[in-house]
Amino acid sequence: MKHATGFFALLIAAVLFGMGGCAKPEVSPLISEFAENRYQRSYVCPDGSFFLVEADGNQAQVLLGSQTLSLQRTVSLSGEKYQSKRNLYWNRGDTARFEVDGKLFLNCSGEQLSSPRQEARQRGTLVRAVGQEPGWIVEITTTGTLVLTDYGQSRQVLPAPVTTQTADSEAVLYRITGQQQRIELVVTKTTCRDSMSGEAYPAQASLIIDDQTFNGCADVFP
Repeated sequence: MKHATGFFALLIAAVLFGMGGCAKPEVSPLISEFAENRYQRSYVCPDGSFFLVEADGNQAQVLLGSQTLSLQRTVSLSGEKYQSKRNLYWNRGDTARFEVDGKLFLNCSGEQLSSPRQEARQRGTLVRAVGQEPGWIVEITTTGTLVLTDYGQSRQVLPAPVTTQTADSEAVLYRITGQQQRIELVVTKTTCRDSMSGEAYPAQASLIIDDQTFNGCADVFP
């Protein structure tokens, strides 16, 4: 059920695209909290067919009109290939090949959709920190703090934190009022790479909840 809300949004976008001609749909993320290791792309084929894809290196979800296809990654000599019995998504850079119930769609042009980091900036987020295994995210705005832990199973919406500059001036401590918990986020301005995706960030982050520390990376938006 974790994917349901995002896929419903994408399904609406796909239907609207089909009804409204070639206007580019506004698509919200499939998984708004934990999309760090996923990508989303839209594809338009020469015959006008429109596909929406989410993939994470192991599996892919493909939307075509009202159809939702669930595909598994398979071995390929080039690109990323996902397939089931009669369905296929084969991504080779900016183009892809699809097969739906035996029908082929060739030379479909793809476009990367907005990432969670870009959307956080657009929402006015000041700090967005993310870590893996177990997945966690903290987003800080001027009015509040969102703390997601255990891959989003635990969700807390809390007041804006108290901010303290540390002695070395390279790190900032955010003290967050938790629900019977001590929650702190330490953000240090030094290059960081996500442990799963390899994506580069401008800051390291440590989330401290009571006596547990979770490491990750962070964006600090101007």
